[in-house]
Amino acid sequence: MMYAIGMALLHSLWQGVLVAAALWLALRVTVESRPTLRYALAAGGMAAMAGWFVWTALAAWFEPAVAPGGGVAAASALAQWMSRCAWGWIGGVTGVGAWRAAGWAALVQKVRRRTEAPLEAWQDALDKVKRRMGITREVLLRRADWLPSPSAYGWLKPVILAPAAAVAGLTPAQLEAILAHELAHVVRRDYLVNLLQMAAETLLFYHPAVWWMSARMRKEREYACDEMAAAALGDRVALASALVRLEEYRAQALLPAATQGALRVRVERLLGRDREARAAWMAPACAALAAVCLIAPYVYSQNAEIPAPYRKWLNEDVVYIIENWELRDFKKLLSNEERNAFIEGFWKRRDPTPDTEENEAKQEHYRRISYANQRFPGKDLPGWMTDRGRVYIRLGPPDEIESHPVEGYEEWLYRHAVEGGVTILHFDKGVLRK
Repeated sequence: MMYAIGMALLHSLWQGVLVAAALWLALRVTVESRPTLRYALAAGGMAAMAGWFVWTALAAWFEPAVAPGGGVAAASALAQWMSRCAWGWIGGVTGVGAWRAAGWAALVQKVRRRTEAPLEAWQDALDKVKRRMGITREVLLRRADWLPSPSAYGWLKPVILAPAAAVAGLTPAQLEAILAHELAHVVRRDYLVNLLQMAAETLLFYHPAVWWMSARMRKEREYACDEMAAAALGDRVALASALVRLEEYRAQALLPAATQGALRVRVERLLGRDREARAAWMAPACAALAAVCLIAPYVYSQNAEIPAPYRKWLNEDVVYIIENWELRDFKKLLSNEERNAFIEGFWKRRDPTPDTEENEAKQEHYRRISYANQRFPGKDLPGWMTDRGRVYIRLGPPDEIESHPVEGYEEWLYRHAVEGGVTILHFDKGVLRK
């Protein structure tokens, strides 16, 4: 499992760049489009990146692929590095998840214990806006003076929370505009989407592309709700002036601004004077795509094009015994017929009795793999990927084994495997000491 997570983390680096570049281009192309479409594009990019991460982890779990190019120690070294990355990622996810869970629990407690019934005028305004927007489901309105600005809370039982001081200076039209904006969040199920968004942020907390896409989602979400509220009320000016009034309240009260998009841009969009950049985007777009094209070949080697059964044979079955020239030739093959013929010739070159039907070298090799998997499994690795398993597969059973349980190691002595004999020391958990 650790190896699969590590592979997903490695591949997610270039995957995130690719998804972010595609989203950036899509947003540039649709700069004149409605925010609902742009929000859907941003949400799709976030979902694509999280889904790609999970798919890569599952693919690596069921079809582990360890590149043999680094020699006989490459599989074990790469797997150990992947395991460390995976444990670091688990720690990060645990920390971010705990922080998010604590914040959510604190919010739930505040909503339950520190909210009050709203003023009658607020409730009348909410009922009026619900009728104009055609909303029939129950939506509660509660006074929450600890908030910097009105906010929608909950999915199954939605609640609009509003601080009295923030809305006290609003005109009736401005109050209705703010409530219409929050009701738009309820209609669009934004609270639920935001929970899924935070889950993706937690899963991919280490990737800058995720935080950029998340910020883009929040901006477009607010733009879309502004548009829906203005369309329902038929008064863009009232909503724009209400936003300005809320921002003035936050500034006077020294409260942090809510993460609801840049105020200036939101007001300008409502008034039809959107100033977001619309040109000079081709150069950075080409640079982003060029970076992806440079990164991808290093991640997806030629080995990625080999069908799964042959990739398994190459990266697991013969990773410790295949010669460099054989590996090079095998990667050049284009058809399964050529690969089958290569594998047949591979074992014939190692057969001590080529005139017989049985291939003793092949049988002994797979017996060693089976024995290594049974006797030498690691904590997060199958036996063939551990140091002892690697040595056993290459050299076979040692001539002598001296165990030193007190010191925590054992010695394997080979007298005939190589000229002059070799002693291999295995310390804690079978790790080879060179």
